[in-house]
Amino acid sequence: NRARQVMANERALFKKSVSGFTDIFSLNLLSKALTFLLNVAIIRSVAPQAKGLSYFFTGLVTTTLFLQREALRLFVQRQKPLNDTPDPPKSFARLITYGWLALVWGILITVIASIWVTYQMSESKQYENISLFTPFLLYVVAVLLEMVAEPLYLVAQNLLMFRLRVIIEGMAIFISNLGLFMLLWTSETQGRGTTPAQLRSTSISFAVSQIIHSLVIVVGYFGYFLLKGKTIPELKSVFKRKRQLLPHAGSRGASMVEWNDFSKSFSLWTESVLRWVLTEGERLVLTSMALLSDQGAYEVVMNLGSLVARLVFKLVEESCLTTWGKLLGGAADRRQQPTREALELSSGLYILVLQFLLLLGAVFVVFGCPYSPTLLYILYGTTWLESSAPTLLQWYCVYVFFMGLSGTCESFIRATAGSADLRRLQLFQMICGVGYLVGMYFFNTWFGCKGIIIANTVSMMARFGYCAGFYARRYFAVHKYPLFRLSTVFTGIHPLTYLCALVCAGVNVLLVGWLPVGQSVNYVVHVGVGGVLFGLFGFGGAVQQALHPQP
Repeated sequence: NRARQVMANERALFKKSVSGFTDIFSLNLLSKALTFLLNVAIIRSVAPQAKGLSYFFTGLVTTTLFLQREALRLFVQRQKPLNDTPDPPKSFARLITYGWLALVWGILITVIASIWVTYQMSESKQYENISLFTPFLLYVVAVLLEMVAEPLYLVAQNLLMFRLRVIIEGMAIFISNLGLFMLLWTSETQGRGTTPAQLRSTSISFAVSQIIHSLVIVVGYFGYFLLKGKTIPELKSVFKRKRQLLPHAGSRGASMVEWNDFSKSFSLWTESVLRWVLTEGERLVLTSMALLSDQGAYEVVMNLGSLVARLVFKLVEESCLTTWGKLLGGAADRRQQPTREALELSSGLYILVLQFLLLLGAVFVVFGCPYSPTLLYILYGTTWLESSAPTLLQWYCVYVFFMGLSGTCESFIRATAGSADLRRLQLFQMICGVGYLVGMYFFNTWFGCKGIIIANTVSMMARFGYCAGFYARRYFAVHKYPLFRLSTVFTGIHPLTYLCALVCAGVNVLLVGWLPVGQSVNYVVHVGVGGVLFGLFGFGGAVQQALHPQP
């Protein structure tokens, strides 16, 4: 009976995670579509230099928020849901308290990051004629505001409240972009000015938009839990008074913080710093070496090229991380052996996700590279087409392919690895980080901005290889479970699909040479032929599924 109950709980958890991913994907698709349309209008009306300043200050936001909360969120993801703990009120209280402690930690990180940003502005000649103190101060306020929502985010994360998270974050992105569009539209130059005063005005508009984003997140989380927190089934027995959203002990005689438990999140902080270097190192190089216009072009390409990463990869990684953490997290450090049911569900999910990412990456490489100039022309006009943006976007399509594979495989390690495996991963990431920074510096010197994308691609390839090796070694070799063979991923995709992809790639490359840029009729022909080739690609996938159906 006990074994059956465990199997039933694991299946229920798996179904809830899959259902949560479906909710995330559908809601996120709608919010991203609306936000994307606003971004197109914004980029069309903003000068590259102003976009470069936005890219510079966004580094302050992403750096402080990432270092403040990433390790703690990963630690909470490994914890059992509140109702599965021996003392739910105590567990709820500690989640809240940990979130408020993270605010104190975040203030310290914000001070350090602000000193670094101020130093960069004082040392670079391209910032000296622009008065940037006001936008800088507004960005700092936006960062501190968003940190206030962390306690309730941790509760929502522990309870697998995917829909709530997507709705709030989607609304924050949409409303902030709408506010930015209105601010730019009502300004004198509509963001197109390039004088120091005009760039300062546009930067203030971007900073106000960031404050709006933070306010929506704070109001969304606190408003939901204050109004409906007592009606949530998992919280009925633990959340009875509004003041419980502030730090408290949870039960009489209990300590507010279990320091031995809380300190475990700091053991993950080293990994978070390394991941920050791998993901944000390019920003450090660009803001130090590139002109504002080049930074703006790179941000446009990064936002457009990484749209699939934000829309698909991030959601896949978070859902898989939560699912694997709950199913196999207990096997970390060999505290307990995973059940066969948990192994079967986890391995099936792993194989299915990698097959999906391989096909999606193939589409990006085959069709994204030759159609990058066409896409930029349709969306943003000739202003960005005449820059280095088309070349950067082509290289980014190759990078996206390896980014999806690496991110998901890394999520598996983060969810299931024990302390020894995490230390080895941190050492490997440190080596990758050093190699990435060195390679990025030299590649940027030799090839310009596209050298940063090349360095990113090489780094992602190395990380994917390491994580795939851990997966095969840690679970296939130890548990002798046949579904963990990595060859299953590749044999599940028929060679006809790859052959069709190669043919499409060859024809597209030839078409790019035949069709000159700048004539609308040629773009219509180019897109039409691409649609036919994409249909052939889909036909190849349908044939392989018919010949070799997947279970």
